[in-house]
Amino acid sequence: MQTIVYILNFKTQYTQLDNIKIGGALLERLLELYPEKYESILECFKNSKISISEALTYGNSIMFPFPKVPVKARNEDQMPNLKKIVKDISLDQLRKILEKIRNNEDLYVDDMPDIVNKNVPGKEYNSLMDEAGVKIYREPITRERKTIYTDVFTKEYFSSGELEISGDGKIKGPKKWVVFNIEDDCKDLEKGIRTSLYILSDLGLSGRRGIGKGIFTIEALNSLDKSLEFSFNGEGYYILLSKFIPREEEIEYIDFKRSYYTLDIFSGLDKKGISLGIYRYITPGSIMYLKKRVVGFTISLDSIERIIPFNGIFLRVV
Repeated sequence: MQTIVYILNFKTQYTQLDNIKIGGALLERLLELYPEKYESILECFKNSKISISEALTYGNSIMFPFPKVPVKARNEDQMPNLKKIVKDISLDQLRKILEKIRNNEDLYVDDMPDIVNKNVPGKEYNSLMDEAGVKIYREPITRERKTIYTDVFTKEYFSSGELEISGDGKIKGPKKWVVFNIEDDCKDLEKGIRTSLYILSDLGLSGRRGIGKGIFTIEALNSLDKSLEFSFNGEGYYILLSKFIPREEEIEYIDFKRSYYTLDIFSGLDKKGISLGIYRYITPGSIMYLKKRVVGFTISLDSIERIIPFNGIFLRVV
């Protein structure tokens, strides 16, 4: 197994970006680069031998999605703080939380002062990065249990990478880190994956890239802790870093009673307008107790233009 970790430093906004979007764009580029390897490239993707994480938050270091864990409040005054827990946490913070859970200790919000965000309410959105026809900086209005979108708000805000403007007027884009796991029998594609990412950095990795969305630069994360293994490393707790559906034979390898996970639904149409059906997947940031290695599976559409990956990227936590 080979693991490559890259930081994507975005120079422009991007629309929805997840491991499905990254995987589809990567497959398309690889097939263009190596038409003579058409069948072998497809087999690597179809059989989950190339797996990709979500685009995860990178600040001064790598950050992980905050998991669904049983956080409690000691009194009613602390209840609002349950809504202020930050979206991402460090690996050290995550391990402290899971150590408490493993030792059957209650987890209280005031035990975690370093991961409670005091600035969540009243967040101001930067209207200077607005573009014609796409308004991104005002919250919707909720009235009579209905959500009303004003003329200065669209849902695209929630799926767009935000840009920041520093005091000197320079534009700063979000940094994301992405993990690529490559099985040994597909390792000849490692160079192609790297080349494909550099091509995508200029073309854009996003919907609406024709108007400049999703442009980024690439940095290899060579300083990553060598003890981090993004694959199965013995029975224990793992954090899930991509959308994941276990294969039927893998379900017995997961102890769901000891796991903390959230399910979501994926649906859509193929290019012929035929429904893909509805798939329930385990969301990134879930904490799974694995007893054996699981891989997950990919949905291969009837046309080669798309393969939808639900193969997991896992990191052992405790």
